[in-house]
Amino acid sequence: MQKQCQPNVSLGLVNKVVRHLRDEAFIETGEDGGFRLRDPLKLLFAWRDVYRFDRHERRGYFTLSQGQKLRDALARLELQTGGFAAYAAFSAADFQAPHVRQPKTWLYVREEDISLFEELVEAKRWIRARIWWC
Repeated sequence: MQKQCQPNVSLGLVNKVVRHLRDEAFIETGEDGGFRLRDPLKLLFAWRDVYRFDRHERRGYFTLSQGQKLRDALARLELQTGGFAAYAAFSAADFQAPHVRQPKTWLYVREEDISLFEELVEAKRWIRARIWWC
């Protein structure tokens, strides 16, 4: 399982996750020593219930790159960060349900890779101006 994990997590962490999933009855061990999910939807709902989107810093960017050029740049970003950049929200779902379209691309990018992201995607930080009326 460690070979399947990105980005290169330790065997100790893999063991810890497997034990937790087993303790919570999300997985069952097979006769071959492997394991499988008992109820994938139950695990997904459990994750949804504890996930906190507000823990992440949100930044807006603008780029003229689009379509295949944007996808290629994001693929290079994923390769150069060693897996520390990933699609999120609807952008991740787009791979599973390509009929869902939305105008934004959502990503998780590690703080130290932000400048690489900006360079590869040719992105400029978008800061919404605040206008105060008296």
